Amino acid sequence: MLSFITQNGAKLIKNILIIGTLLFISCNSGPQHNSSKETRPKDPYSKVRNIKLAFPSGKLIDTKLAITQEEQTIGLSGTKSSDFGASDALLFFYFETDMKGFWMPNTLFDLAIIFLDKDLKIIDWEIAPHHPGMDEPPSIYRTKQYKSRHVLEIRADSPLVKELEKGLKFKLISKISLSEIESSIRLLQ
Repeated sequence: MLSFITQNGAKLIKNILIIGTLLFISCNSGPQHNSSKETRPKDPYSKVRNIKLAFPSGKLIDTKLAITQEEQTIGLSGTKSSDFGASDALLFFYFETDMKGFWMPNTLFDLAIIFLDKDLKIIDWEIAPHHPGMDEPPSIYRTKQYKSRHVLEIRADSPLVKELEKGLKFKLISKISLSEIESSIRLLQ
């Protein structure tokens, strides 16, 4: 009886090794994933996403474009002040000049909301107080409506706010013009 168990045990161990090897090979022969890297879809707007704007004084603003409807809806909602510097800006890039007004739910720091024409000239601007969360009261701040093309947001406590005035025109610091940025975005939509 002992030899039967030993004989069958050897076959059992052999079969387990064969099955284990086959499982190992089949599990490792599929697509390889690097778990140390986060998998994100490539940003189709990466070539036009980040620009610099310059004040007439030469001071620069590192500007990110909010292009998609989702990006424009979210804006800076939920952004911590530590993640948005004094020389950072978010430019809501639109294709049409029309009446625009902003409301500021779930903002964690005060913002300067700057309404611009198609050439990046300031039409008007307002300081919007922060409003963490979506609940009212107190009321969530809403700007007036301005006929504008683009809207720029910077921190209200930025020293750059002292330079804002109606009629001031920002200079685009980029390898491509505003119209080329617009054309690139239109091609991708």
